[in-house]
Amino acid sequence: MDFIKTRFYQSYEKYFFYVLILVFLIPLLFIKYFPTVDGPAHLYNANLLRHLWLNDQSSLNSFFDINSGWSSNWINHLWDVLMGTFLPSWMVEKSLLIVYVVLLPLSFRYLVKNLQKGKNETPISVYLIFPFIYSFPLCIGFYNFCIGLPILLFALGYWIKNHDTINIKKVISLLLLSTLLYFSHLFNFLLFGLILLVFEIQQLILQKKLIVTLRKLLMLLIACLPGLALTMVFAIKNYGAEKSVYLPMANLVKGLSEMQPLITINYEAEKNYISIVFWAILIMIAISLFLLFREWFKTKRLPSSTHLLISAMIVLLMYFTLPDWMISGGFISIRLSLYFFLLLILWIAAQQIPSKIIIVPVLALLIPSVLLVNYHYKTVKVLSADVEELMQAEPMIEAGKTVLPLNYSGNWLHSNFSNYLASQKFFIVLDNYEATKPHFPLQWKKNQNPYELIGDFGNPDPCISIEKYEQQTGHSIDYISRWYYSDDPADSCKQQTATLLNKEFTLIFSSSSKKLELFKRIAK
Repeated sequence: MDFIKTRFYQSYEKYFFYVLILVFLIPLLFIKYFPTVDGPAHLYNANLLRHLWLNDQSSLNSFFDINSGWSSNWINHLWDVLMGTFLPSWMVEKSLLIVYVVLLPLSFRYLVKNLQKGKNETPISVYLIFPFIYSFPLCIGFYNFCIGLPILLFALGYWIKNHDTINIKKVISLLLLSTLLYFSHLFNFLLFGLILLVFEIQQLILQKKLIVTLRKLLMLLIACLPGLALTMVFAIKNYGAEKSVYLPMANLVKGLSEMQPLITINYEAEKNYISIVFWAILIMIAISLFLLFREWFKTKRLPSSTHLLISAMIVLLMYFTLPDWMISGGFISIRLSLYFFLLLILWIAAQQIPSKIIIVPVLALLIPSVLLVNYHYKTVKVLSADVEELMQAEPMIEAGKTVLPLNYSGNWLHSNFSNYLASQKFFIVLDNYEATKPHFPLQWKKNQNPYELIGDFGNPDPCISIEKYEQQTGHSIDYISRWYYSDDPADSCKQQTATLLNKEFTLIFSSSSKKLELFKRIAK
């Protein structure tokens, strides 16, 4: 007897699924901070918005303008603004990540069960999503993009579930979902439209009902209309804002063969685990292709889930032809490769493959994914300790003041750590990359971008001069912090900074392990 069809499996499987979700929550539940590259910047800018909107800190208007371009990266910031009204900042960030880790597998399960209409048993293929929870986009801090993934999967499941009974009420529900998708990330919204367009074209080919298909496409267009309009406005306003950058073909091929969207923090430490996941998926692709061709030769008809495979091939084509950086967005290639693999596992999951055939590769995929949870726990624990040491300086900084942070750390995950300092208390941290981009809520006021006026202070081994910034903006730099500073090796930039600190600032705080030093401006 097929194990998946047994009463025991069907009675208890969902509890095992929920337990597995809890296992993947361990790095979030048992460690205070979950540091990522961009995560601190999201928290900091949400705190600025909260003080601007709710605490009437009008002084912020002399530093920033609210983005009027209807950009798509709003969900994370609005969540942080709301949660920050009653939660400390470290819990605000954690709350969003917990929602993501819970919703991604649940939304995948929901979509797969709707793709397998008429099948009562829960297929073991619903477990294919777990390796994708801790992905590179999550660990680099692309929270808006990541939280949009479960919204995308749920919206697809909703359309497929209600496809044959669609009405105005359901179109309105889908309109809300698609608009929410846009405000998570533009790419998520566009992928949603692509998949459903391919789905409807396939339905036309299979059913040969032109009028019915046109009616469905019209309803889909209505549901996507706000997102499409906002996409056009954003594209027109920001087209040509930044030069397009393409990755070499060799890098793109390597990115797929090594499944780089799932390699998060340390390539050498993770590559063997991800290699097992890659080969397990490859085996399941081969099985699914065999079943597809067998179905074709028997019936001369392609399975209804073929639209997912076609969508995956379109995304693959985009992966090899689109730039890695365009308009104002980066890491496009790795997002597209993540979409490609997600569409492939959805296609595999939609096939009614006997469990006795697929159970071994599914287990081979799950085991390294669970082991990587322990790896993430240990890695995040070290990073969390760094953030806690950094935060020792927060009480020493007066509210409303301006801080210039200097980062000497070679750890790429420390890039925006300084933003944690102002993630709850109100003051200005000048290292705010978000405010230089057109797709985030706040933007530096014209001619006040500190990166252009102070120098290259956002990267390791910064070289700074504060006089031009203070003269042009009228803002005084009240504090300077140094993170992971070392005199060795000495260079002209370090000597120039040391001279500035000795002349105009005084050391007021050193953290417990001396990783952070805080200097205050000497009153004149």
